[in-house]
Amino acid sequence: MASQAAQGAEIRNLLEAAAERRGRDPLVLGVRVAQTLEECEYLGFDVAAWIKQGLVDFVVPSDFFYTDLNTRVEDFVKLAEGTDCRIYPAIHPITYRGDDVGINNLSHYRAAARNFYAYGASGVEAYNYQYHWGRRIGRNTPWPAYMWPAALGFLHHLKDPEDIGRHDRHYRYYPLWEEGAPTETGPKDDRIRLDRGTPAPSGSQGFRLAEDLSEKRLRATLQFKAVGLVADESLEIALNGNAVPNRQITRHLDQDGQNRWQGKVLPAHYLYILDLDSGSPKPLLTHGDNRLEVRLTGHSSRSKGEVILDELEVYIYRREK
Repeated sequence: MASQAAQGAEIRNLLEAAAERRGRDPLVLGVRVAQTLEECEYLGFDVAAWIKQGLVDFVVPSDFFYTDLNTRVEDFVKLAEGTDCRIYPAIHPITYRGDDVGINNLSHYRAAARNFYAYGASGVEAYNYQYHWGRRIGRNTPWPAYMWPAALGFLHHLKDPEDIGRHDRHYRYYPLWEEGAPTETGPKDDRIRLDRGTPAPSGSQGFRLAEDLSEKRLRATLQFKAVGLVADESLEIALNGNAVPNRQITRHLDQDGQNRWQGKVLPAHYLYILDLDSGSPKPLLTHGDNRLEVRLTGHSSRSKGEVILDELEVYIYRREK
């Protein structure tokens, strides 16, 4: 840690000297780090010291490759209180490993930025943004070429939190790393797994949503895909400890599953859609950290293995009136 501080001070001195030689304002120094303080500590990054000693001008909490809507931005903001350091969480064009075509669009970026601003971010930082036009630059990637330069225009729409609130948002809570997370702190995969081998198969998944669904102009739906569920089984669903009424749940069987051109490859599954319109007496989702809770019912000894809930998403639509 001490050598890091010394190196940081040396870099800062070099930048100040370079700015003085050029007769210009001080040069800015920023660092991109893992999106949790636990991972930063694992990697030997003393982010708190860098900020406290004034060695860095901004910090970018970031997954190594994917957009993480659940980033605890407030942990970094707290470290920067009383300093001039700014926190700019990262957005990435792709959301999780295994999806080669589901590149983020503006509604996905708006969702991420909405979460980040709600917990004190000063802005957002783009990483690997060239994936939007990957084929254009000659790389052998599955991503298109036609988004140049249009995708650059997305960034203009992410600088104003109030403007973001005037548009639709699409939140995707996918497993970042089903296995092999780069920091070796464990897989970043909090999908619900319902084990039929247990007496009462149940599970839960947390997700962050910076939305106030008591606002009358908002309409919201939540959806997920239940892989491994059979016809005579069903799911009891609750949000934040409150049961979701059956009248608000729609279930569709996708017998063909999902192919690689639609996203991550999935076998046959049931698509669950929960209508969370603000017309409900009390919104089932809260502004902040939420929890989806599910219990498997109707299963018998004939059915084996797990039911996995994949691709949890929340759509926020804004009515004009």
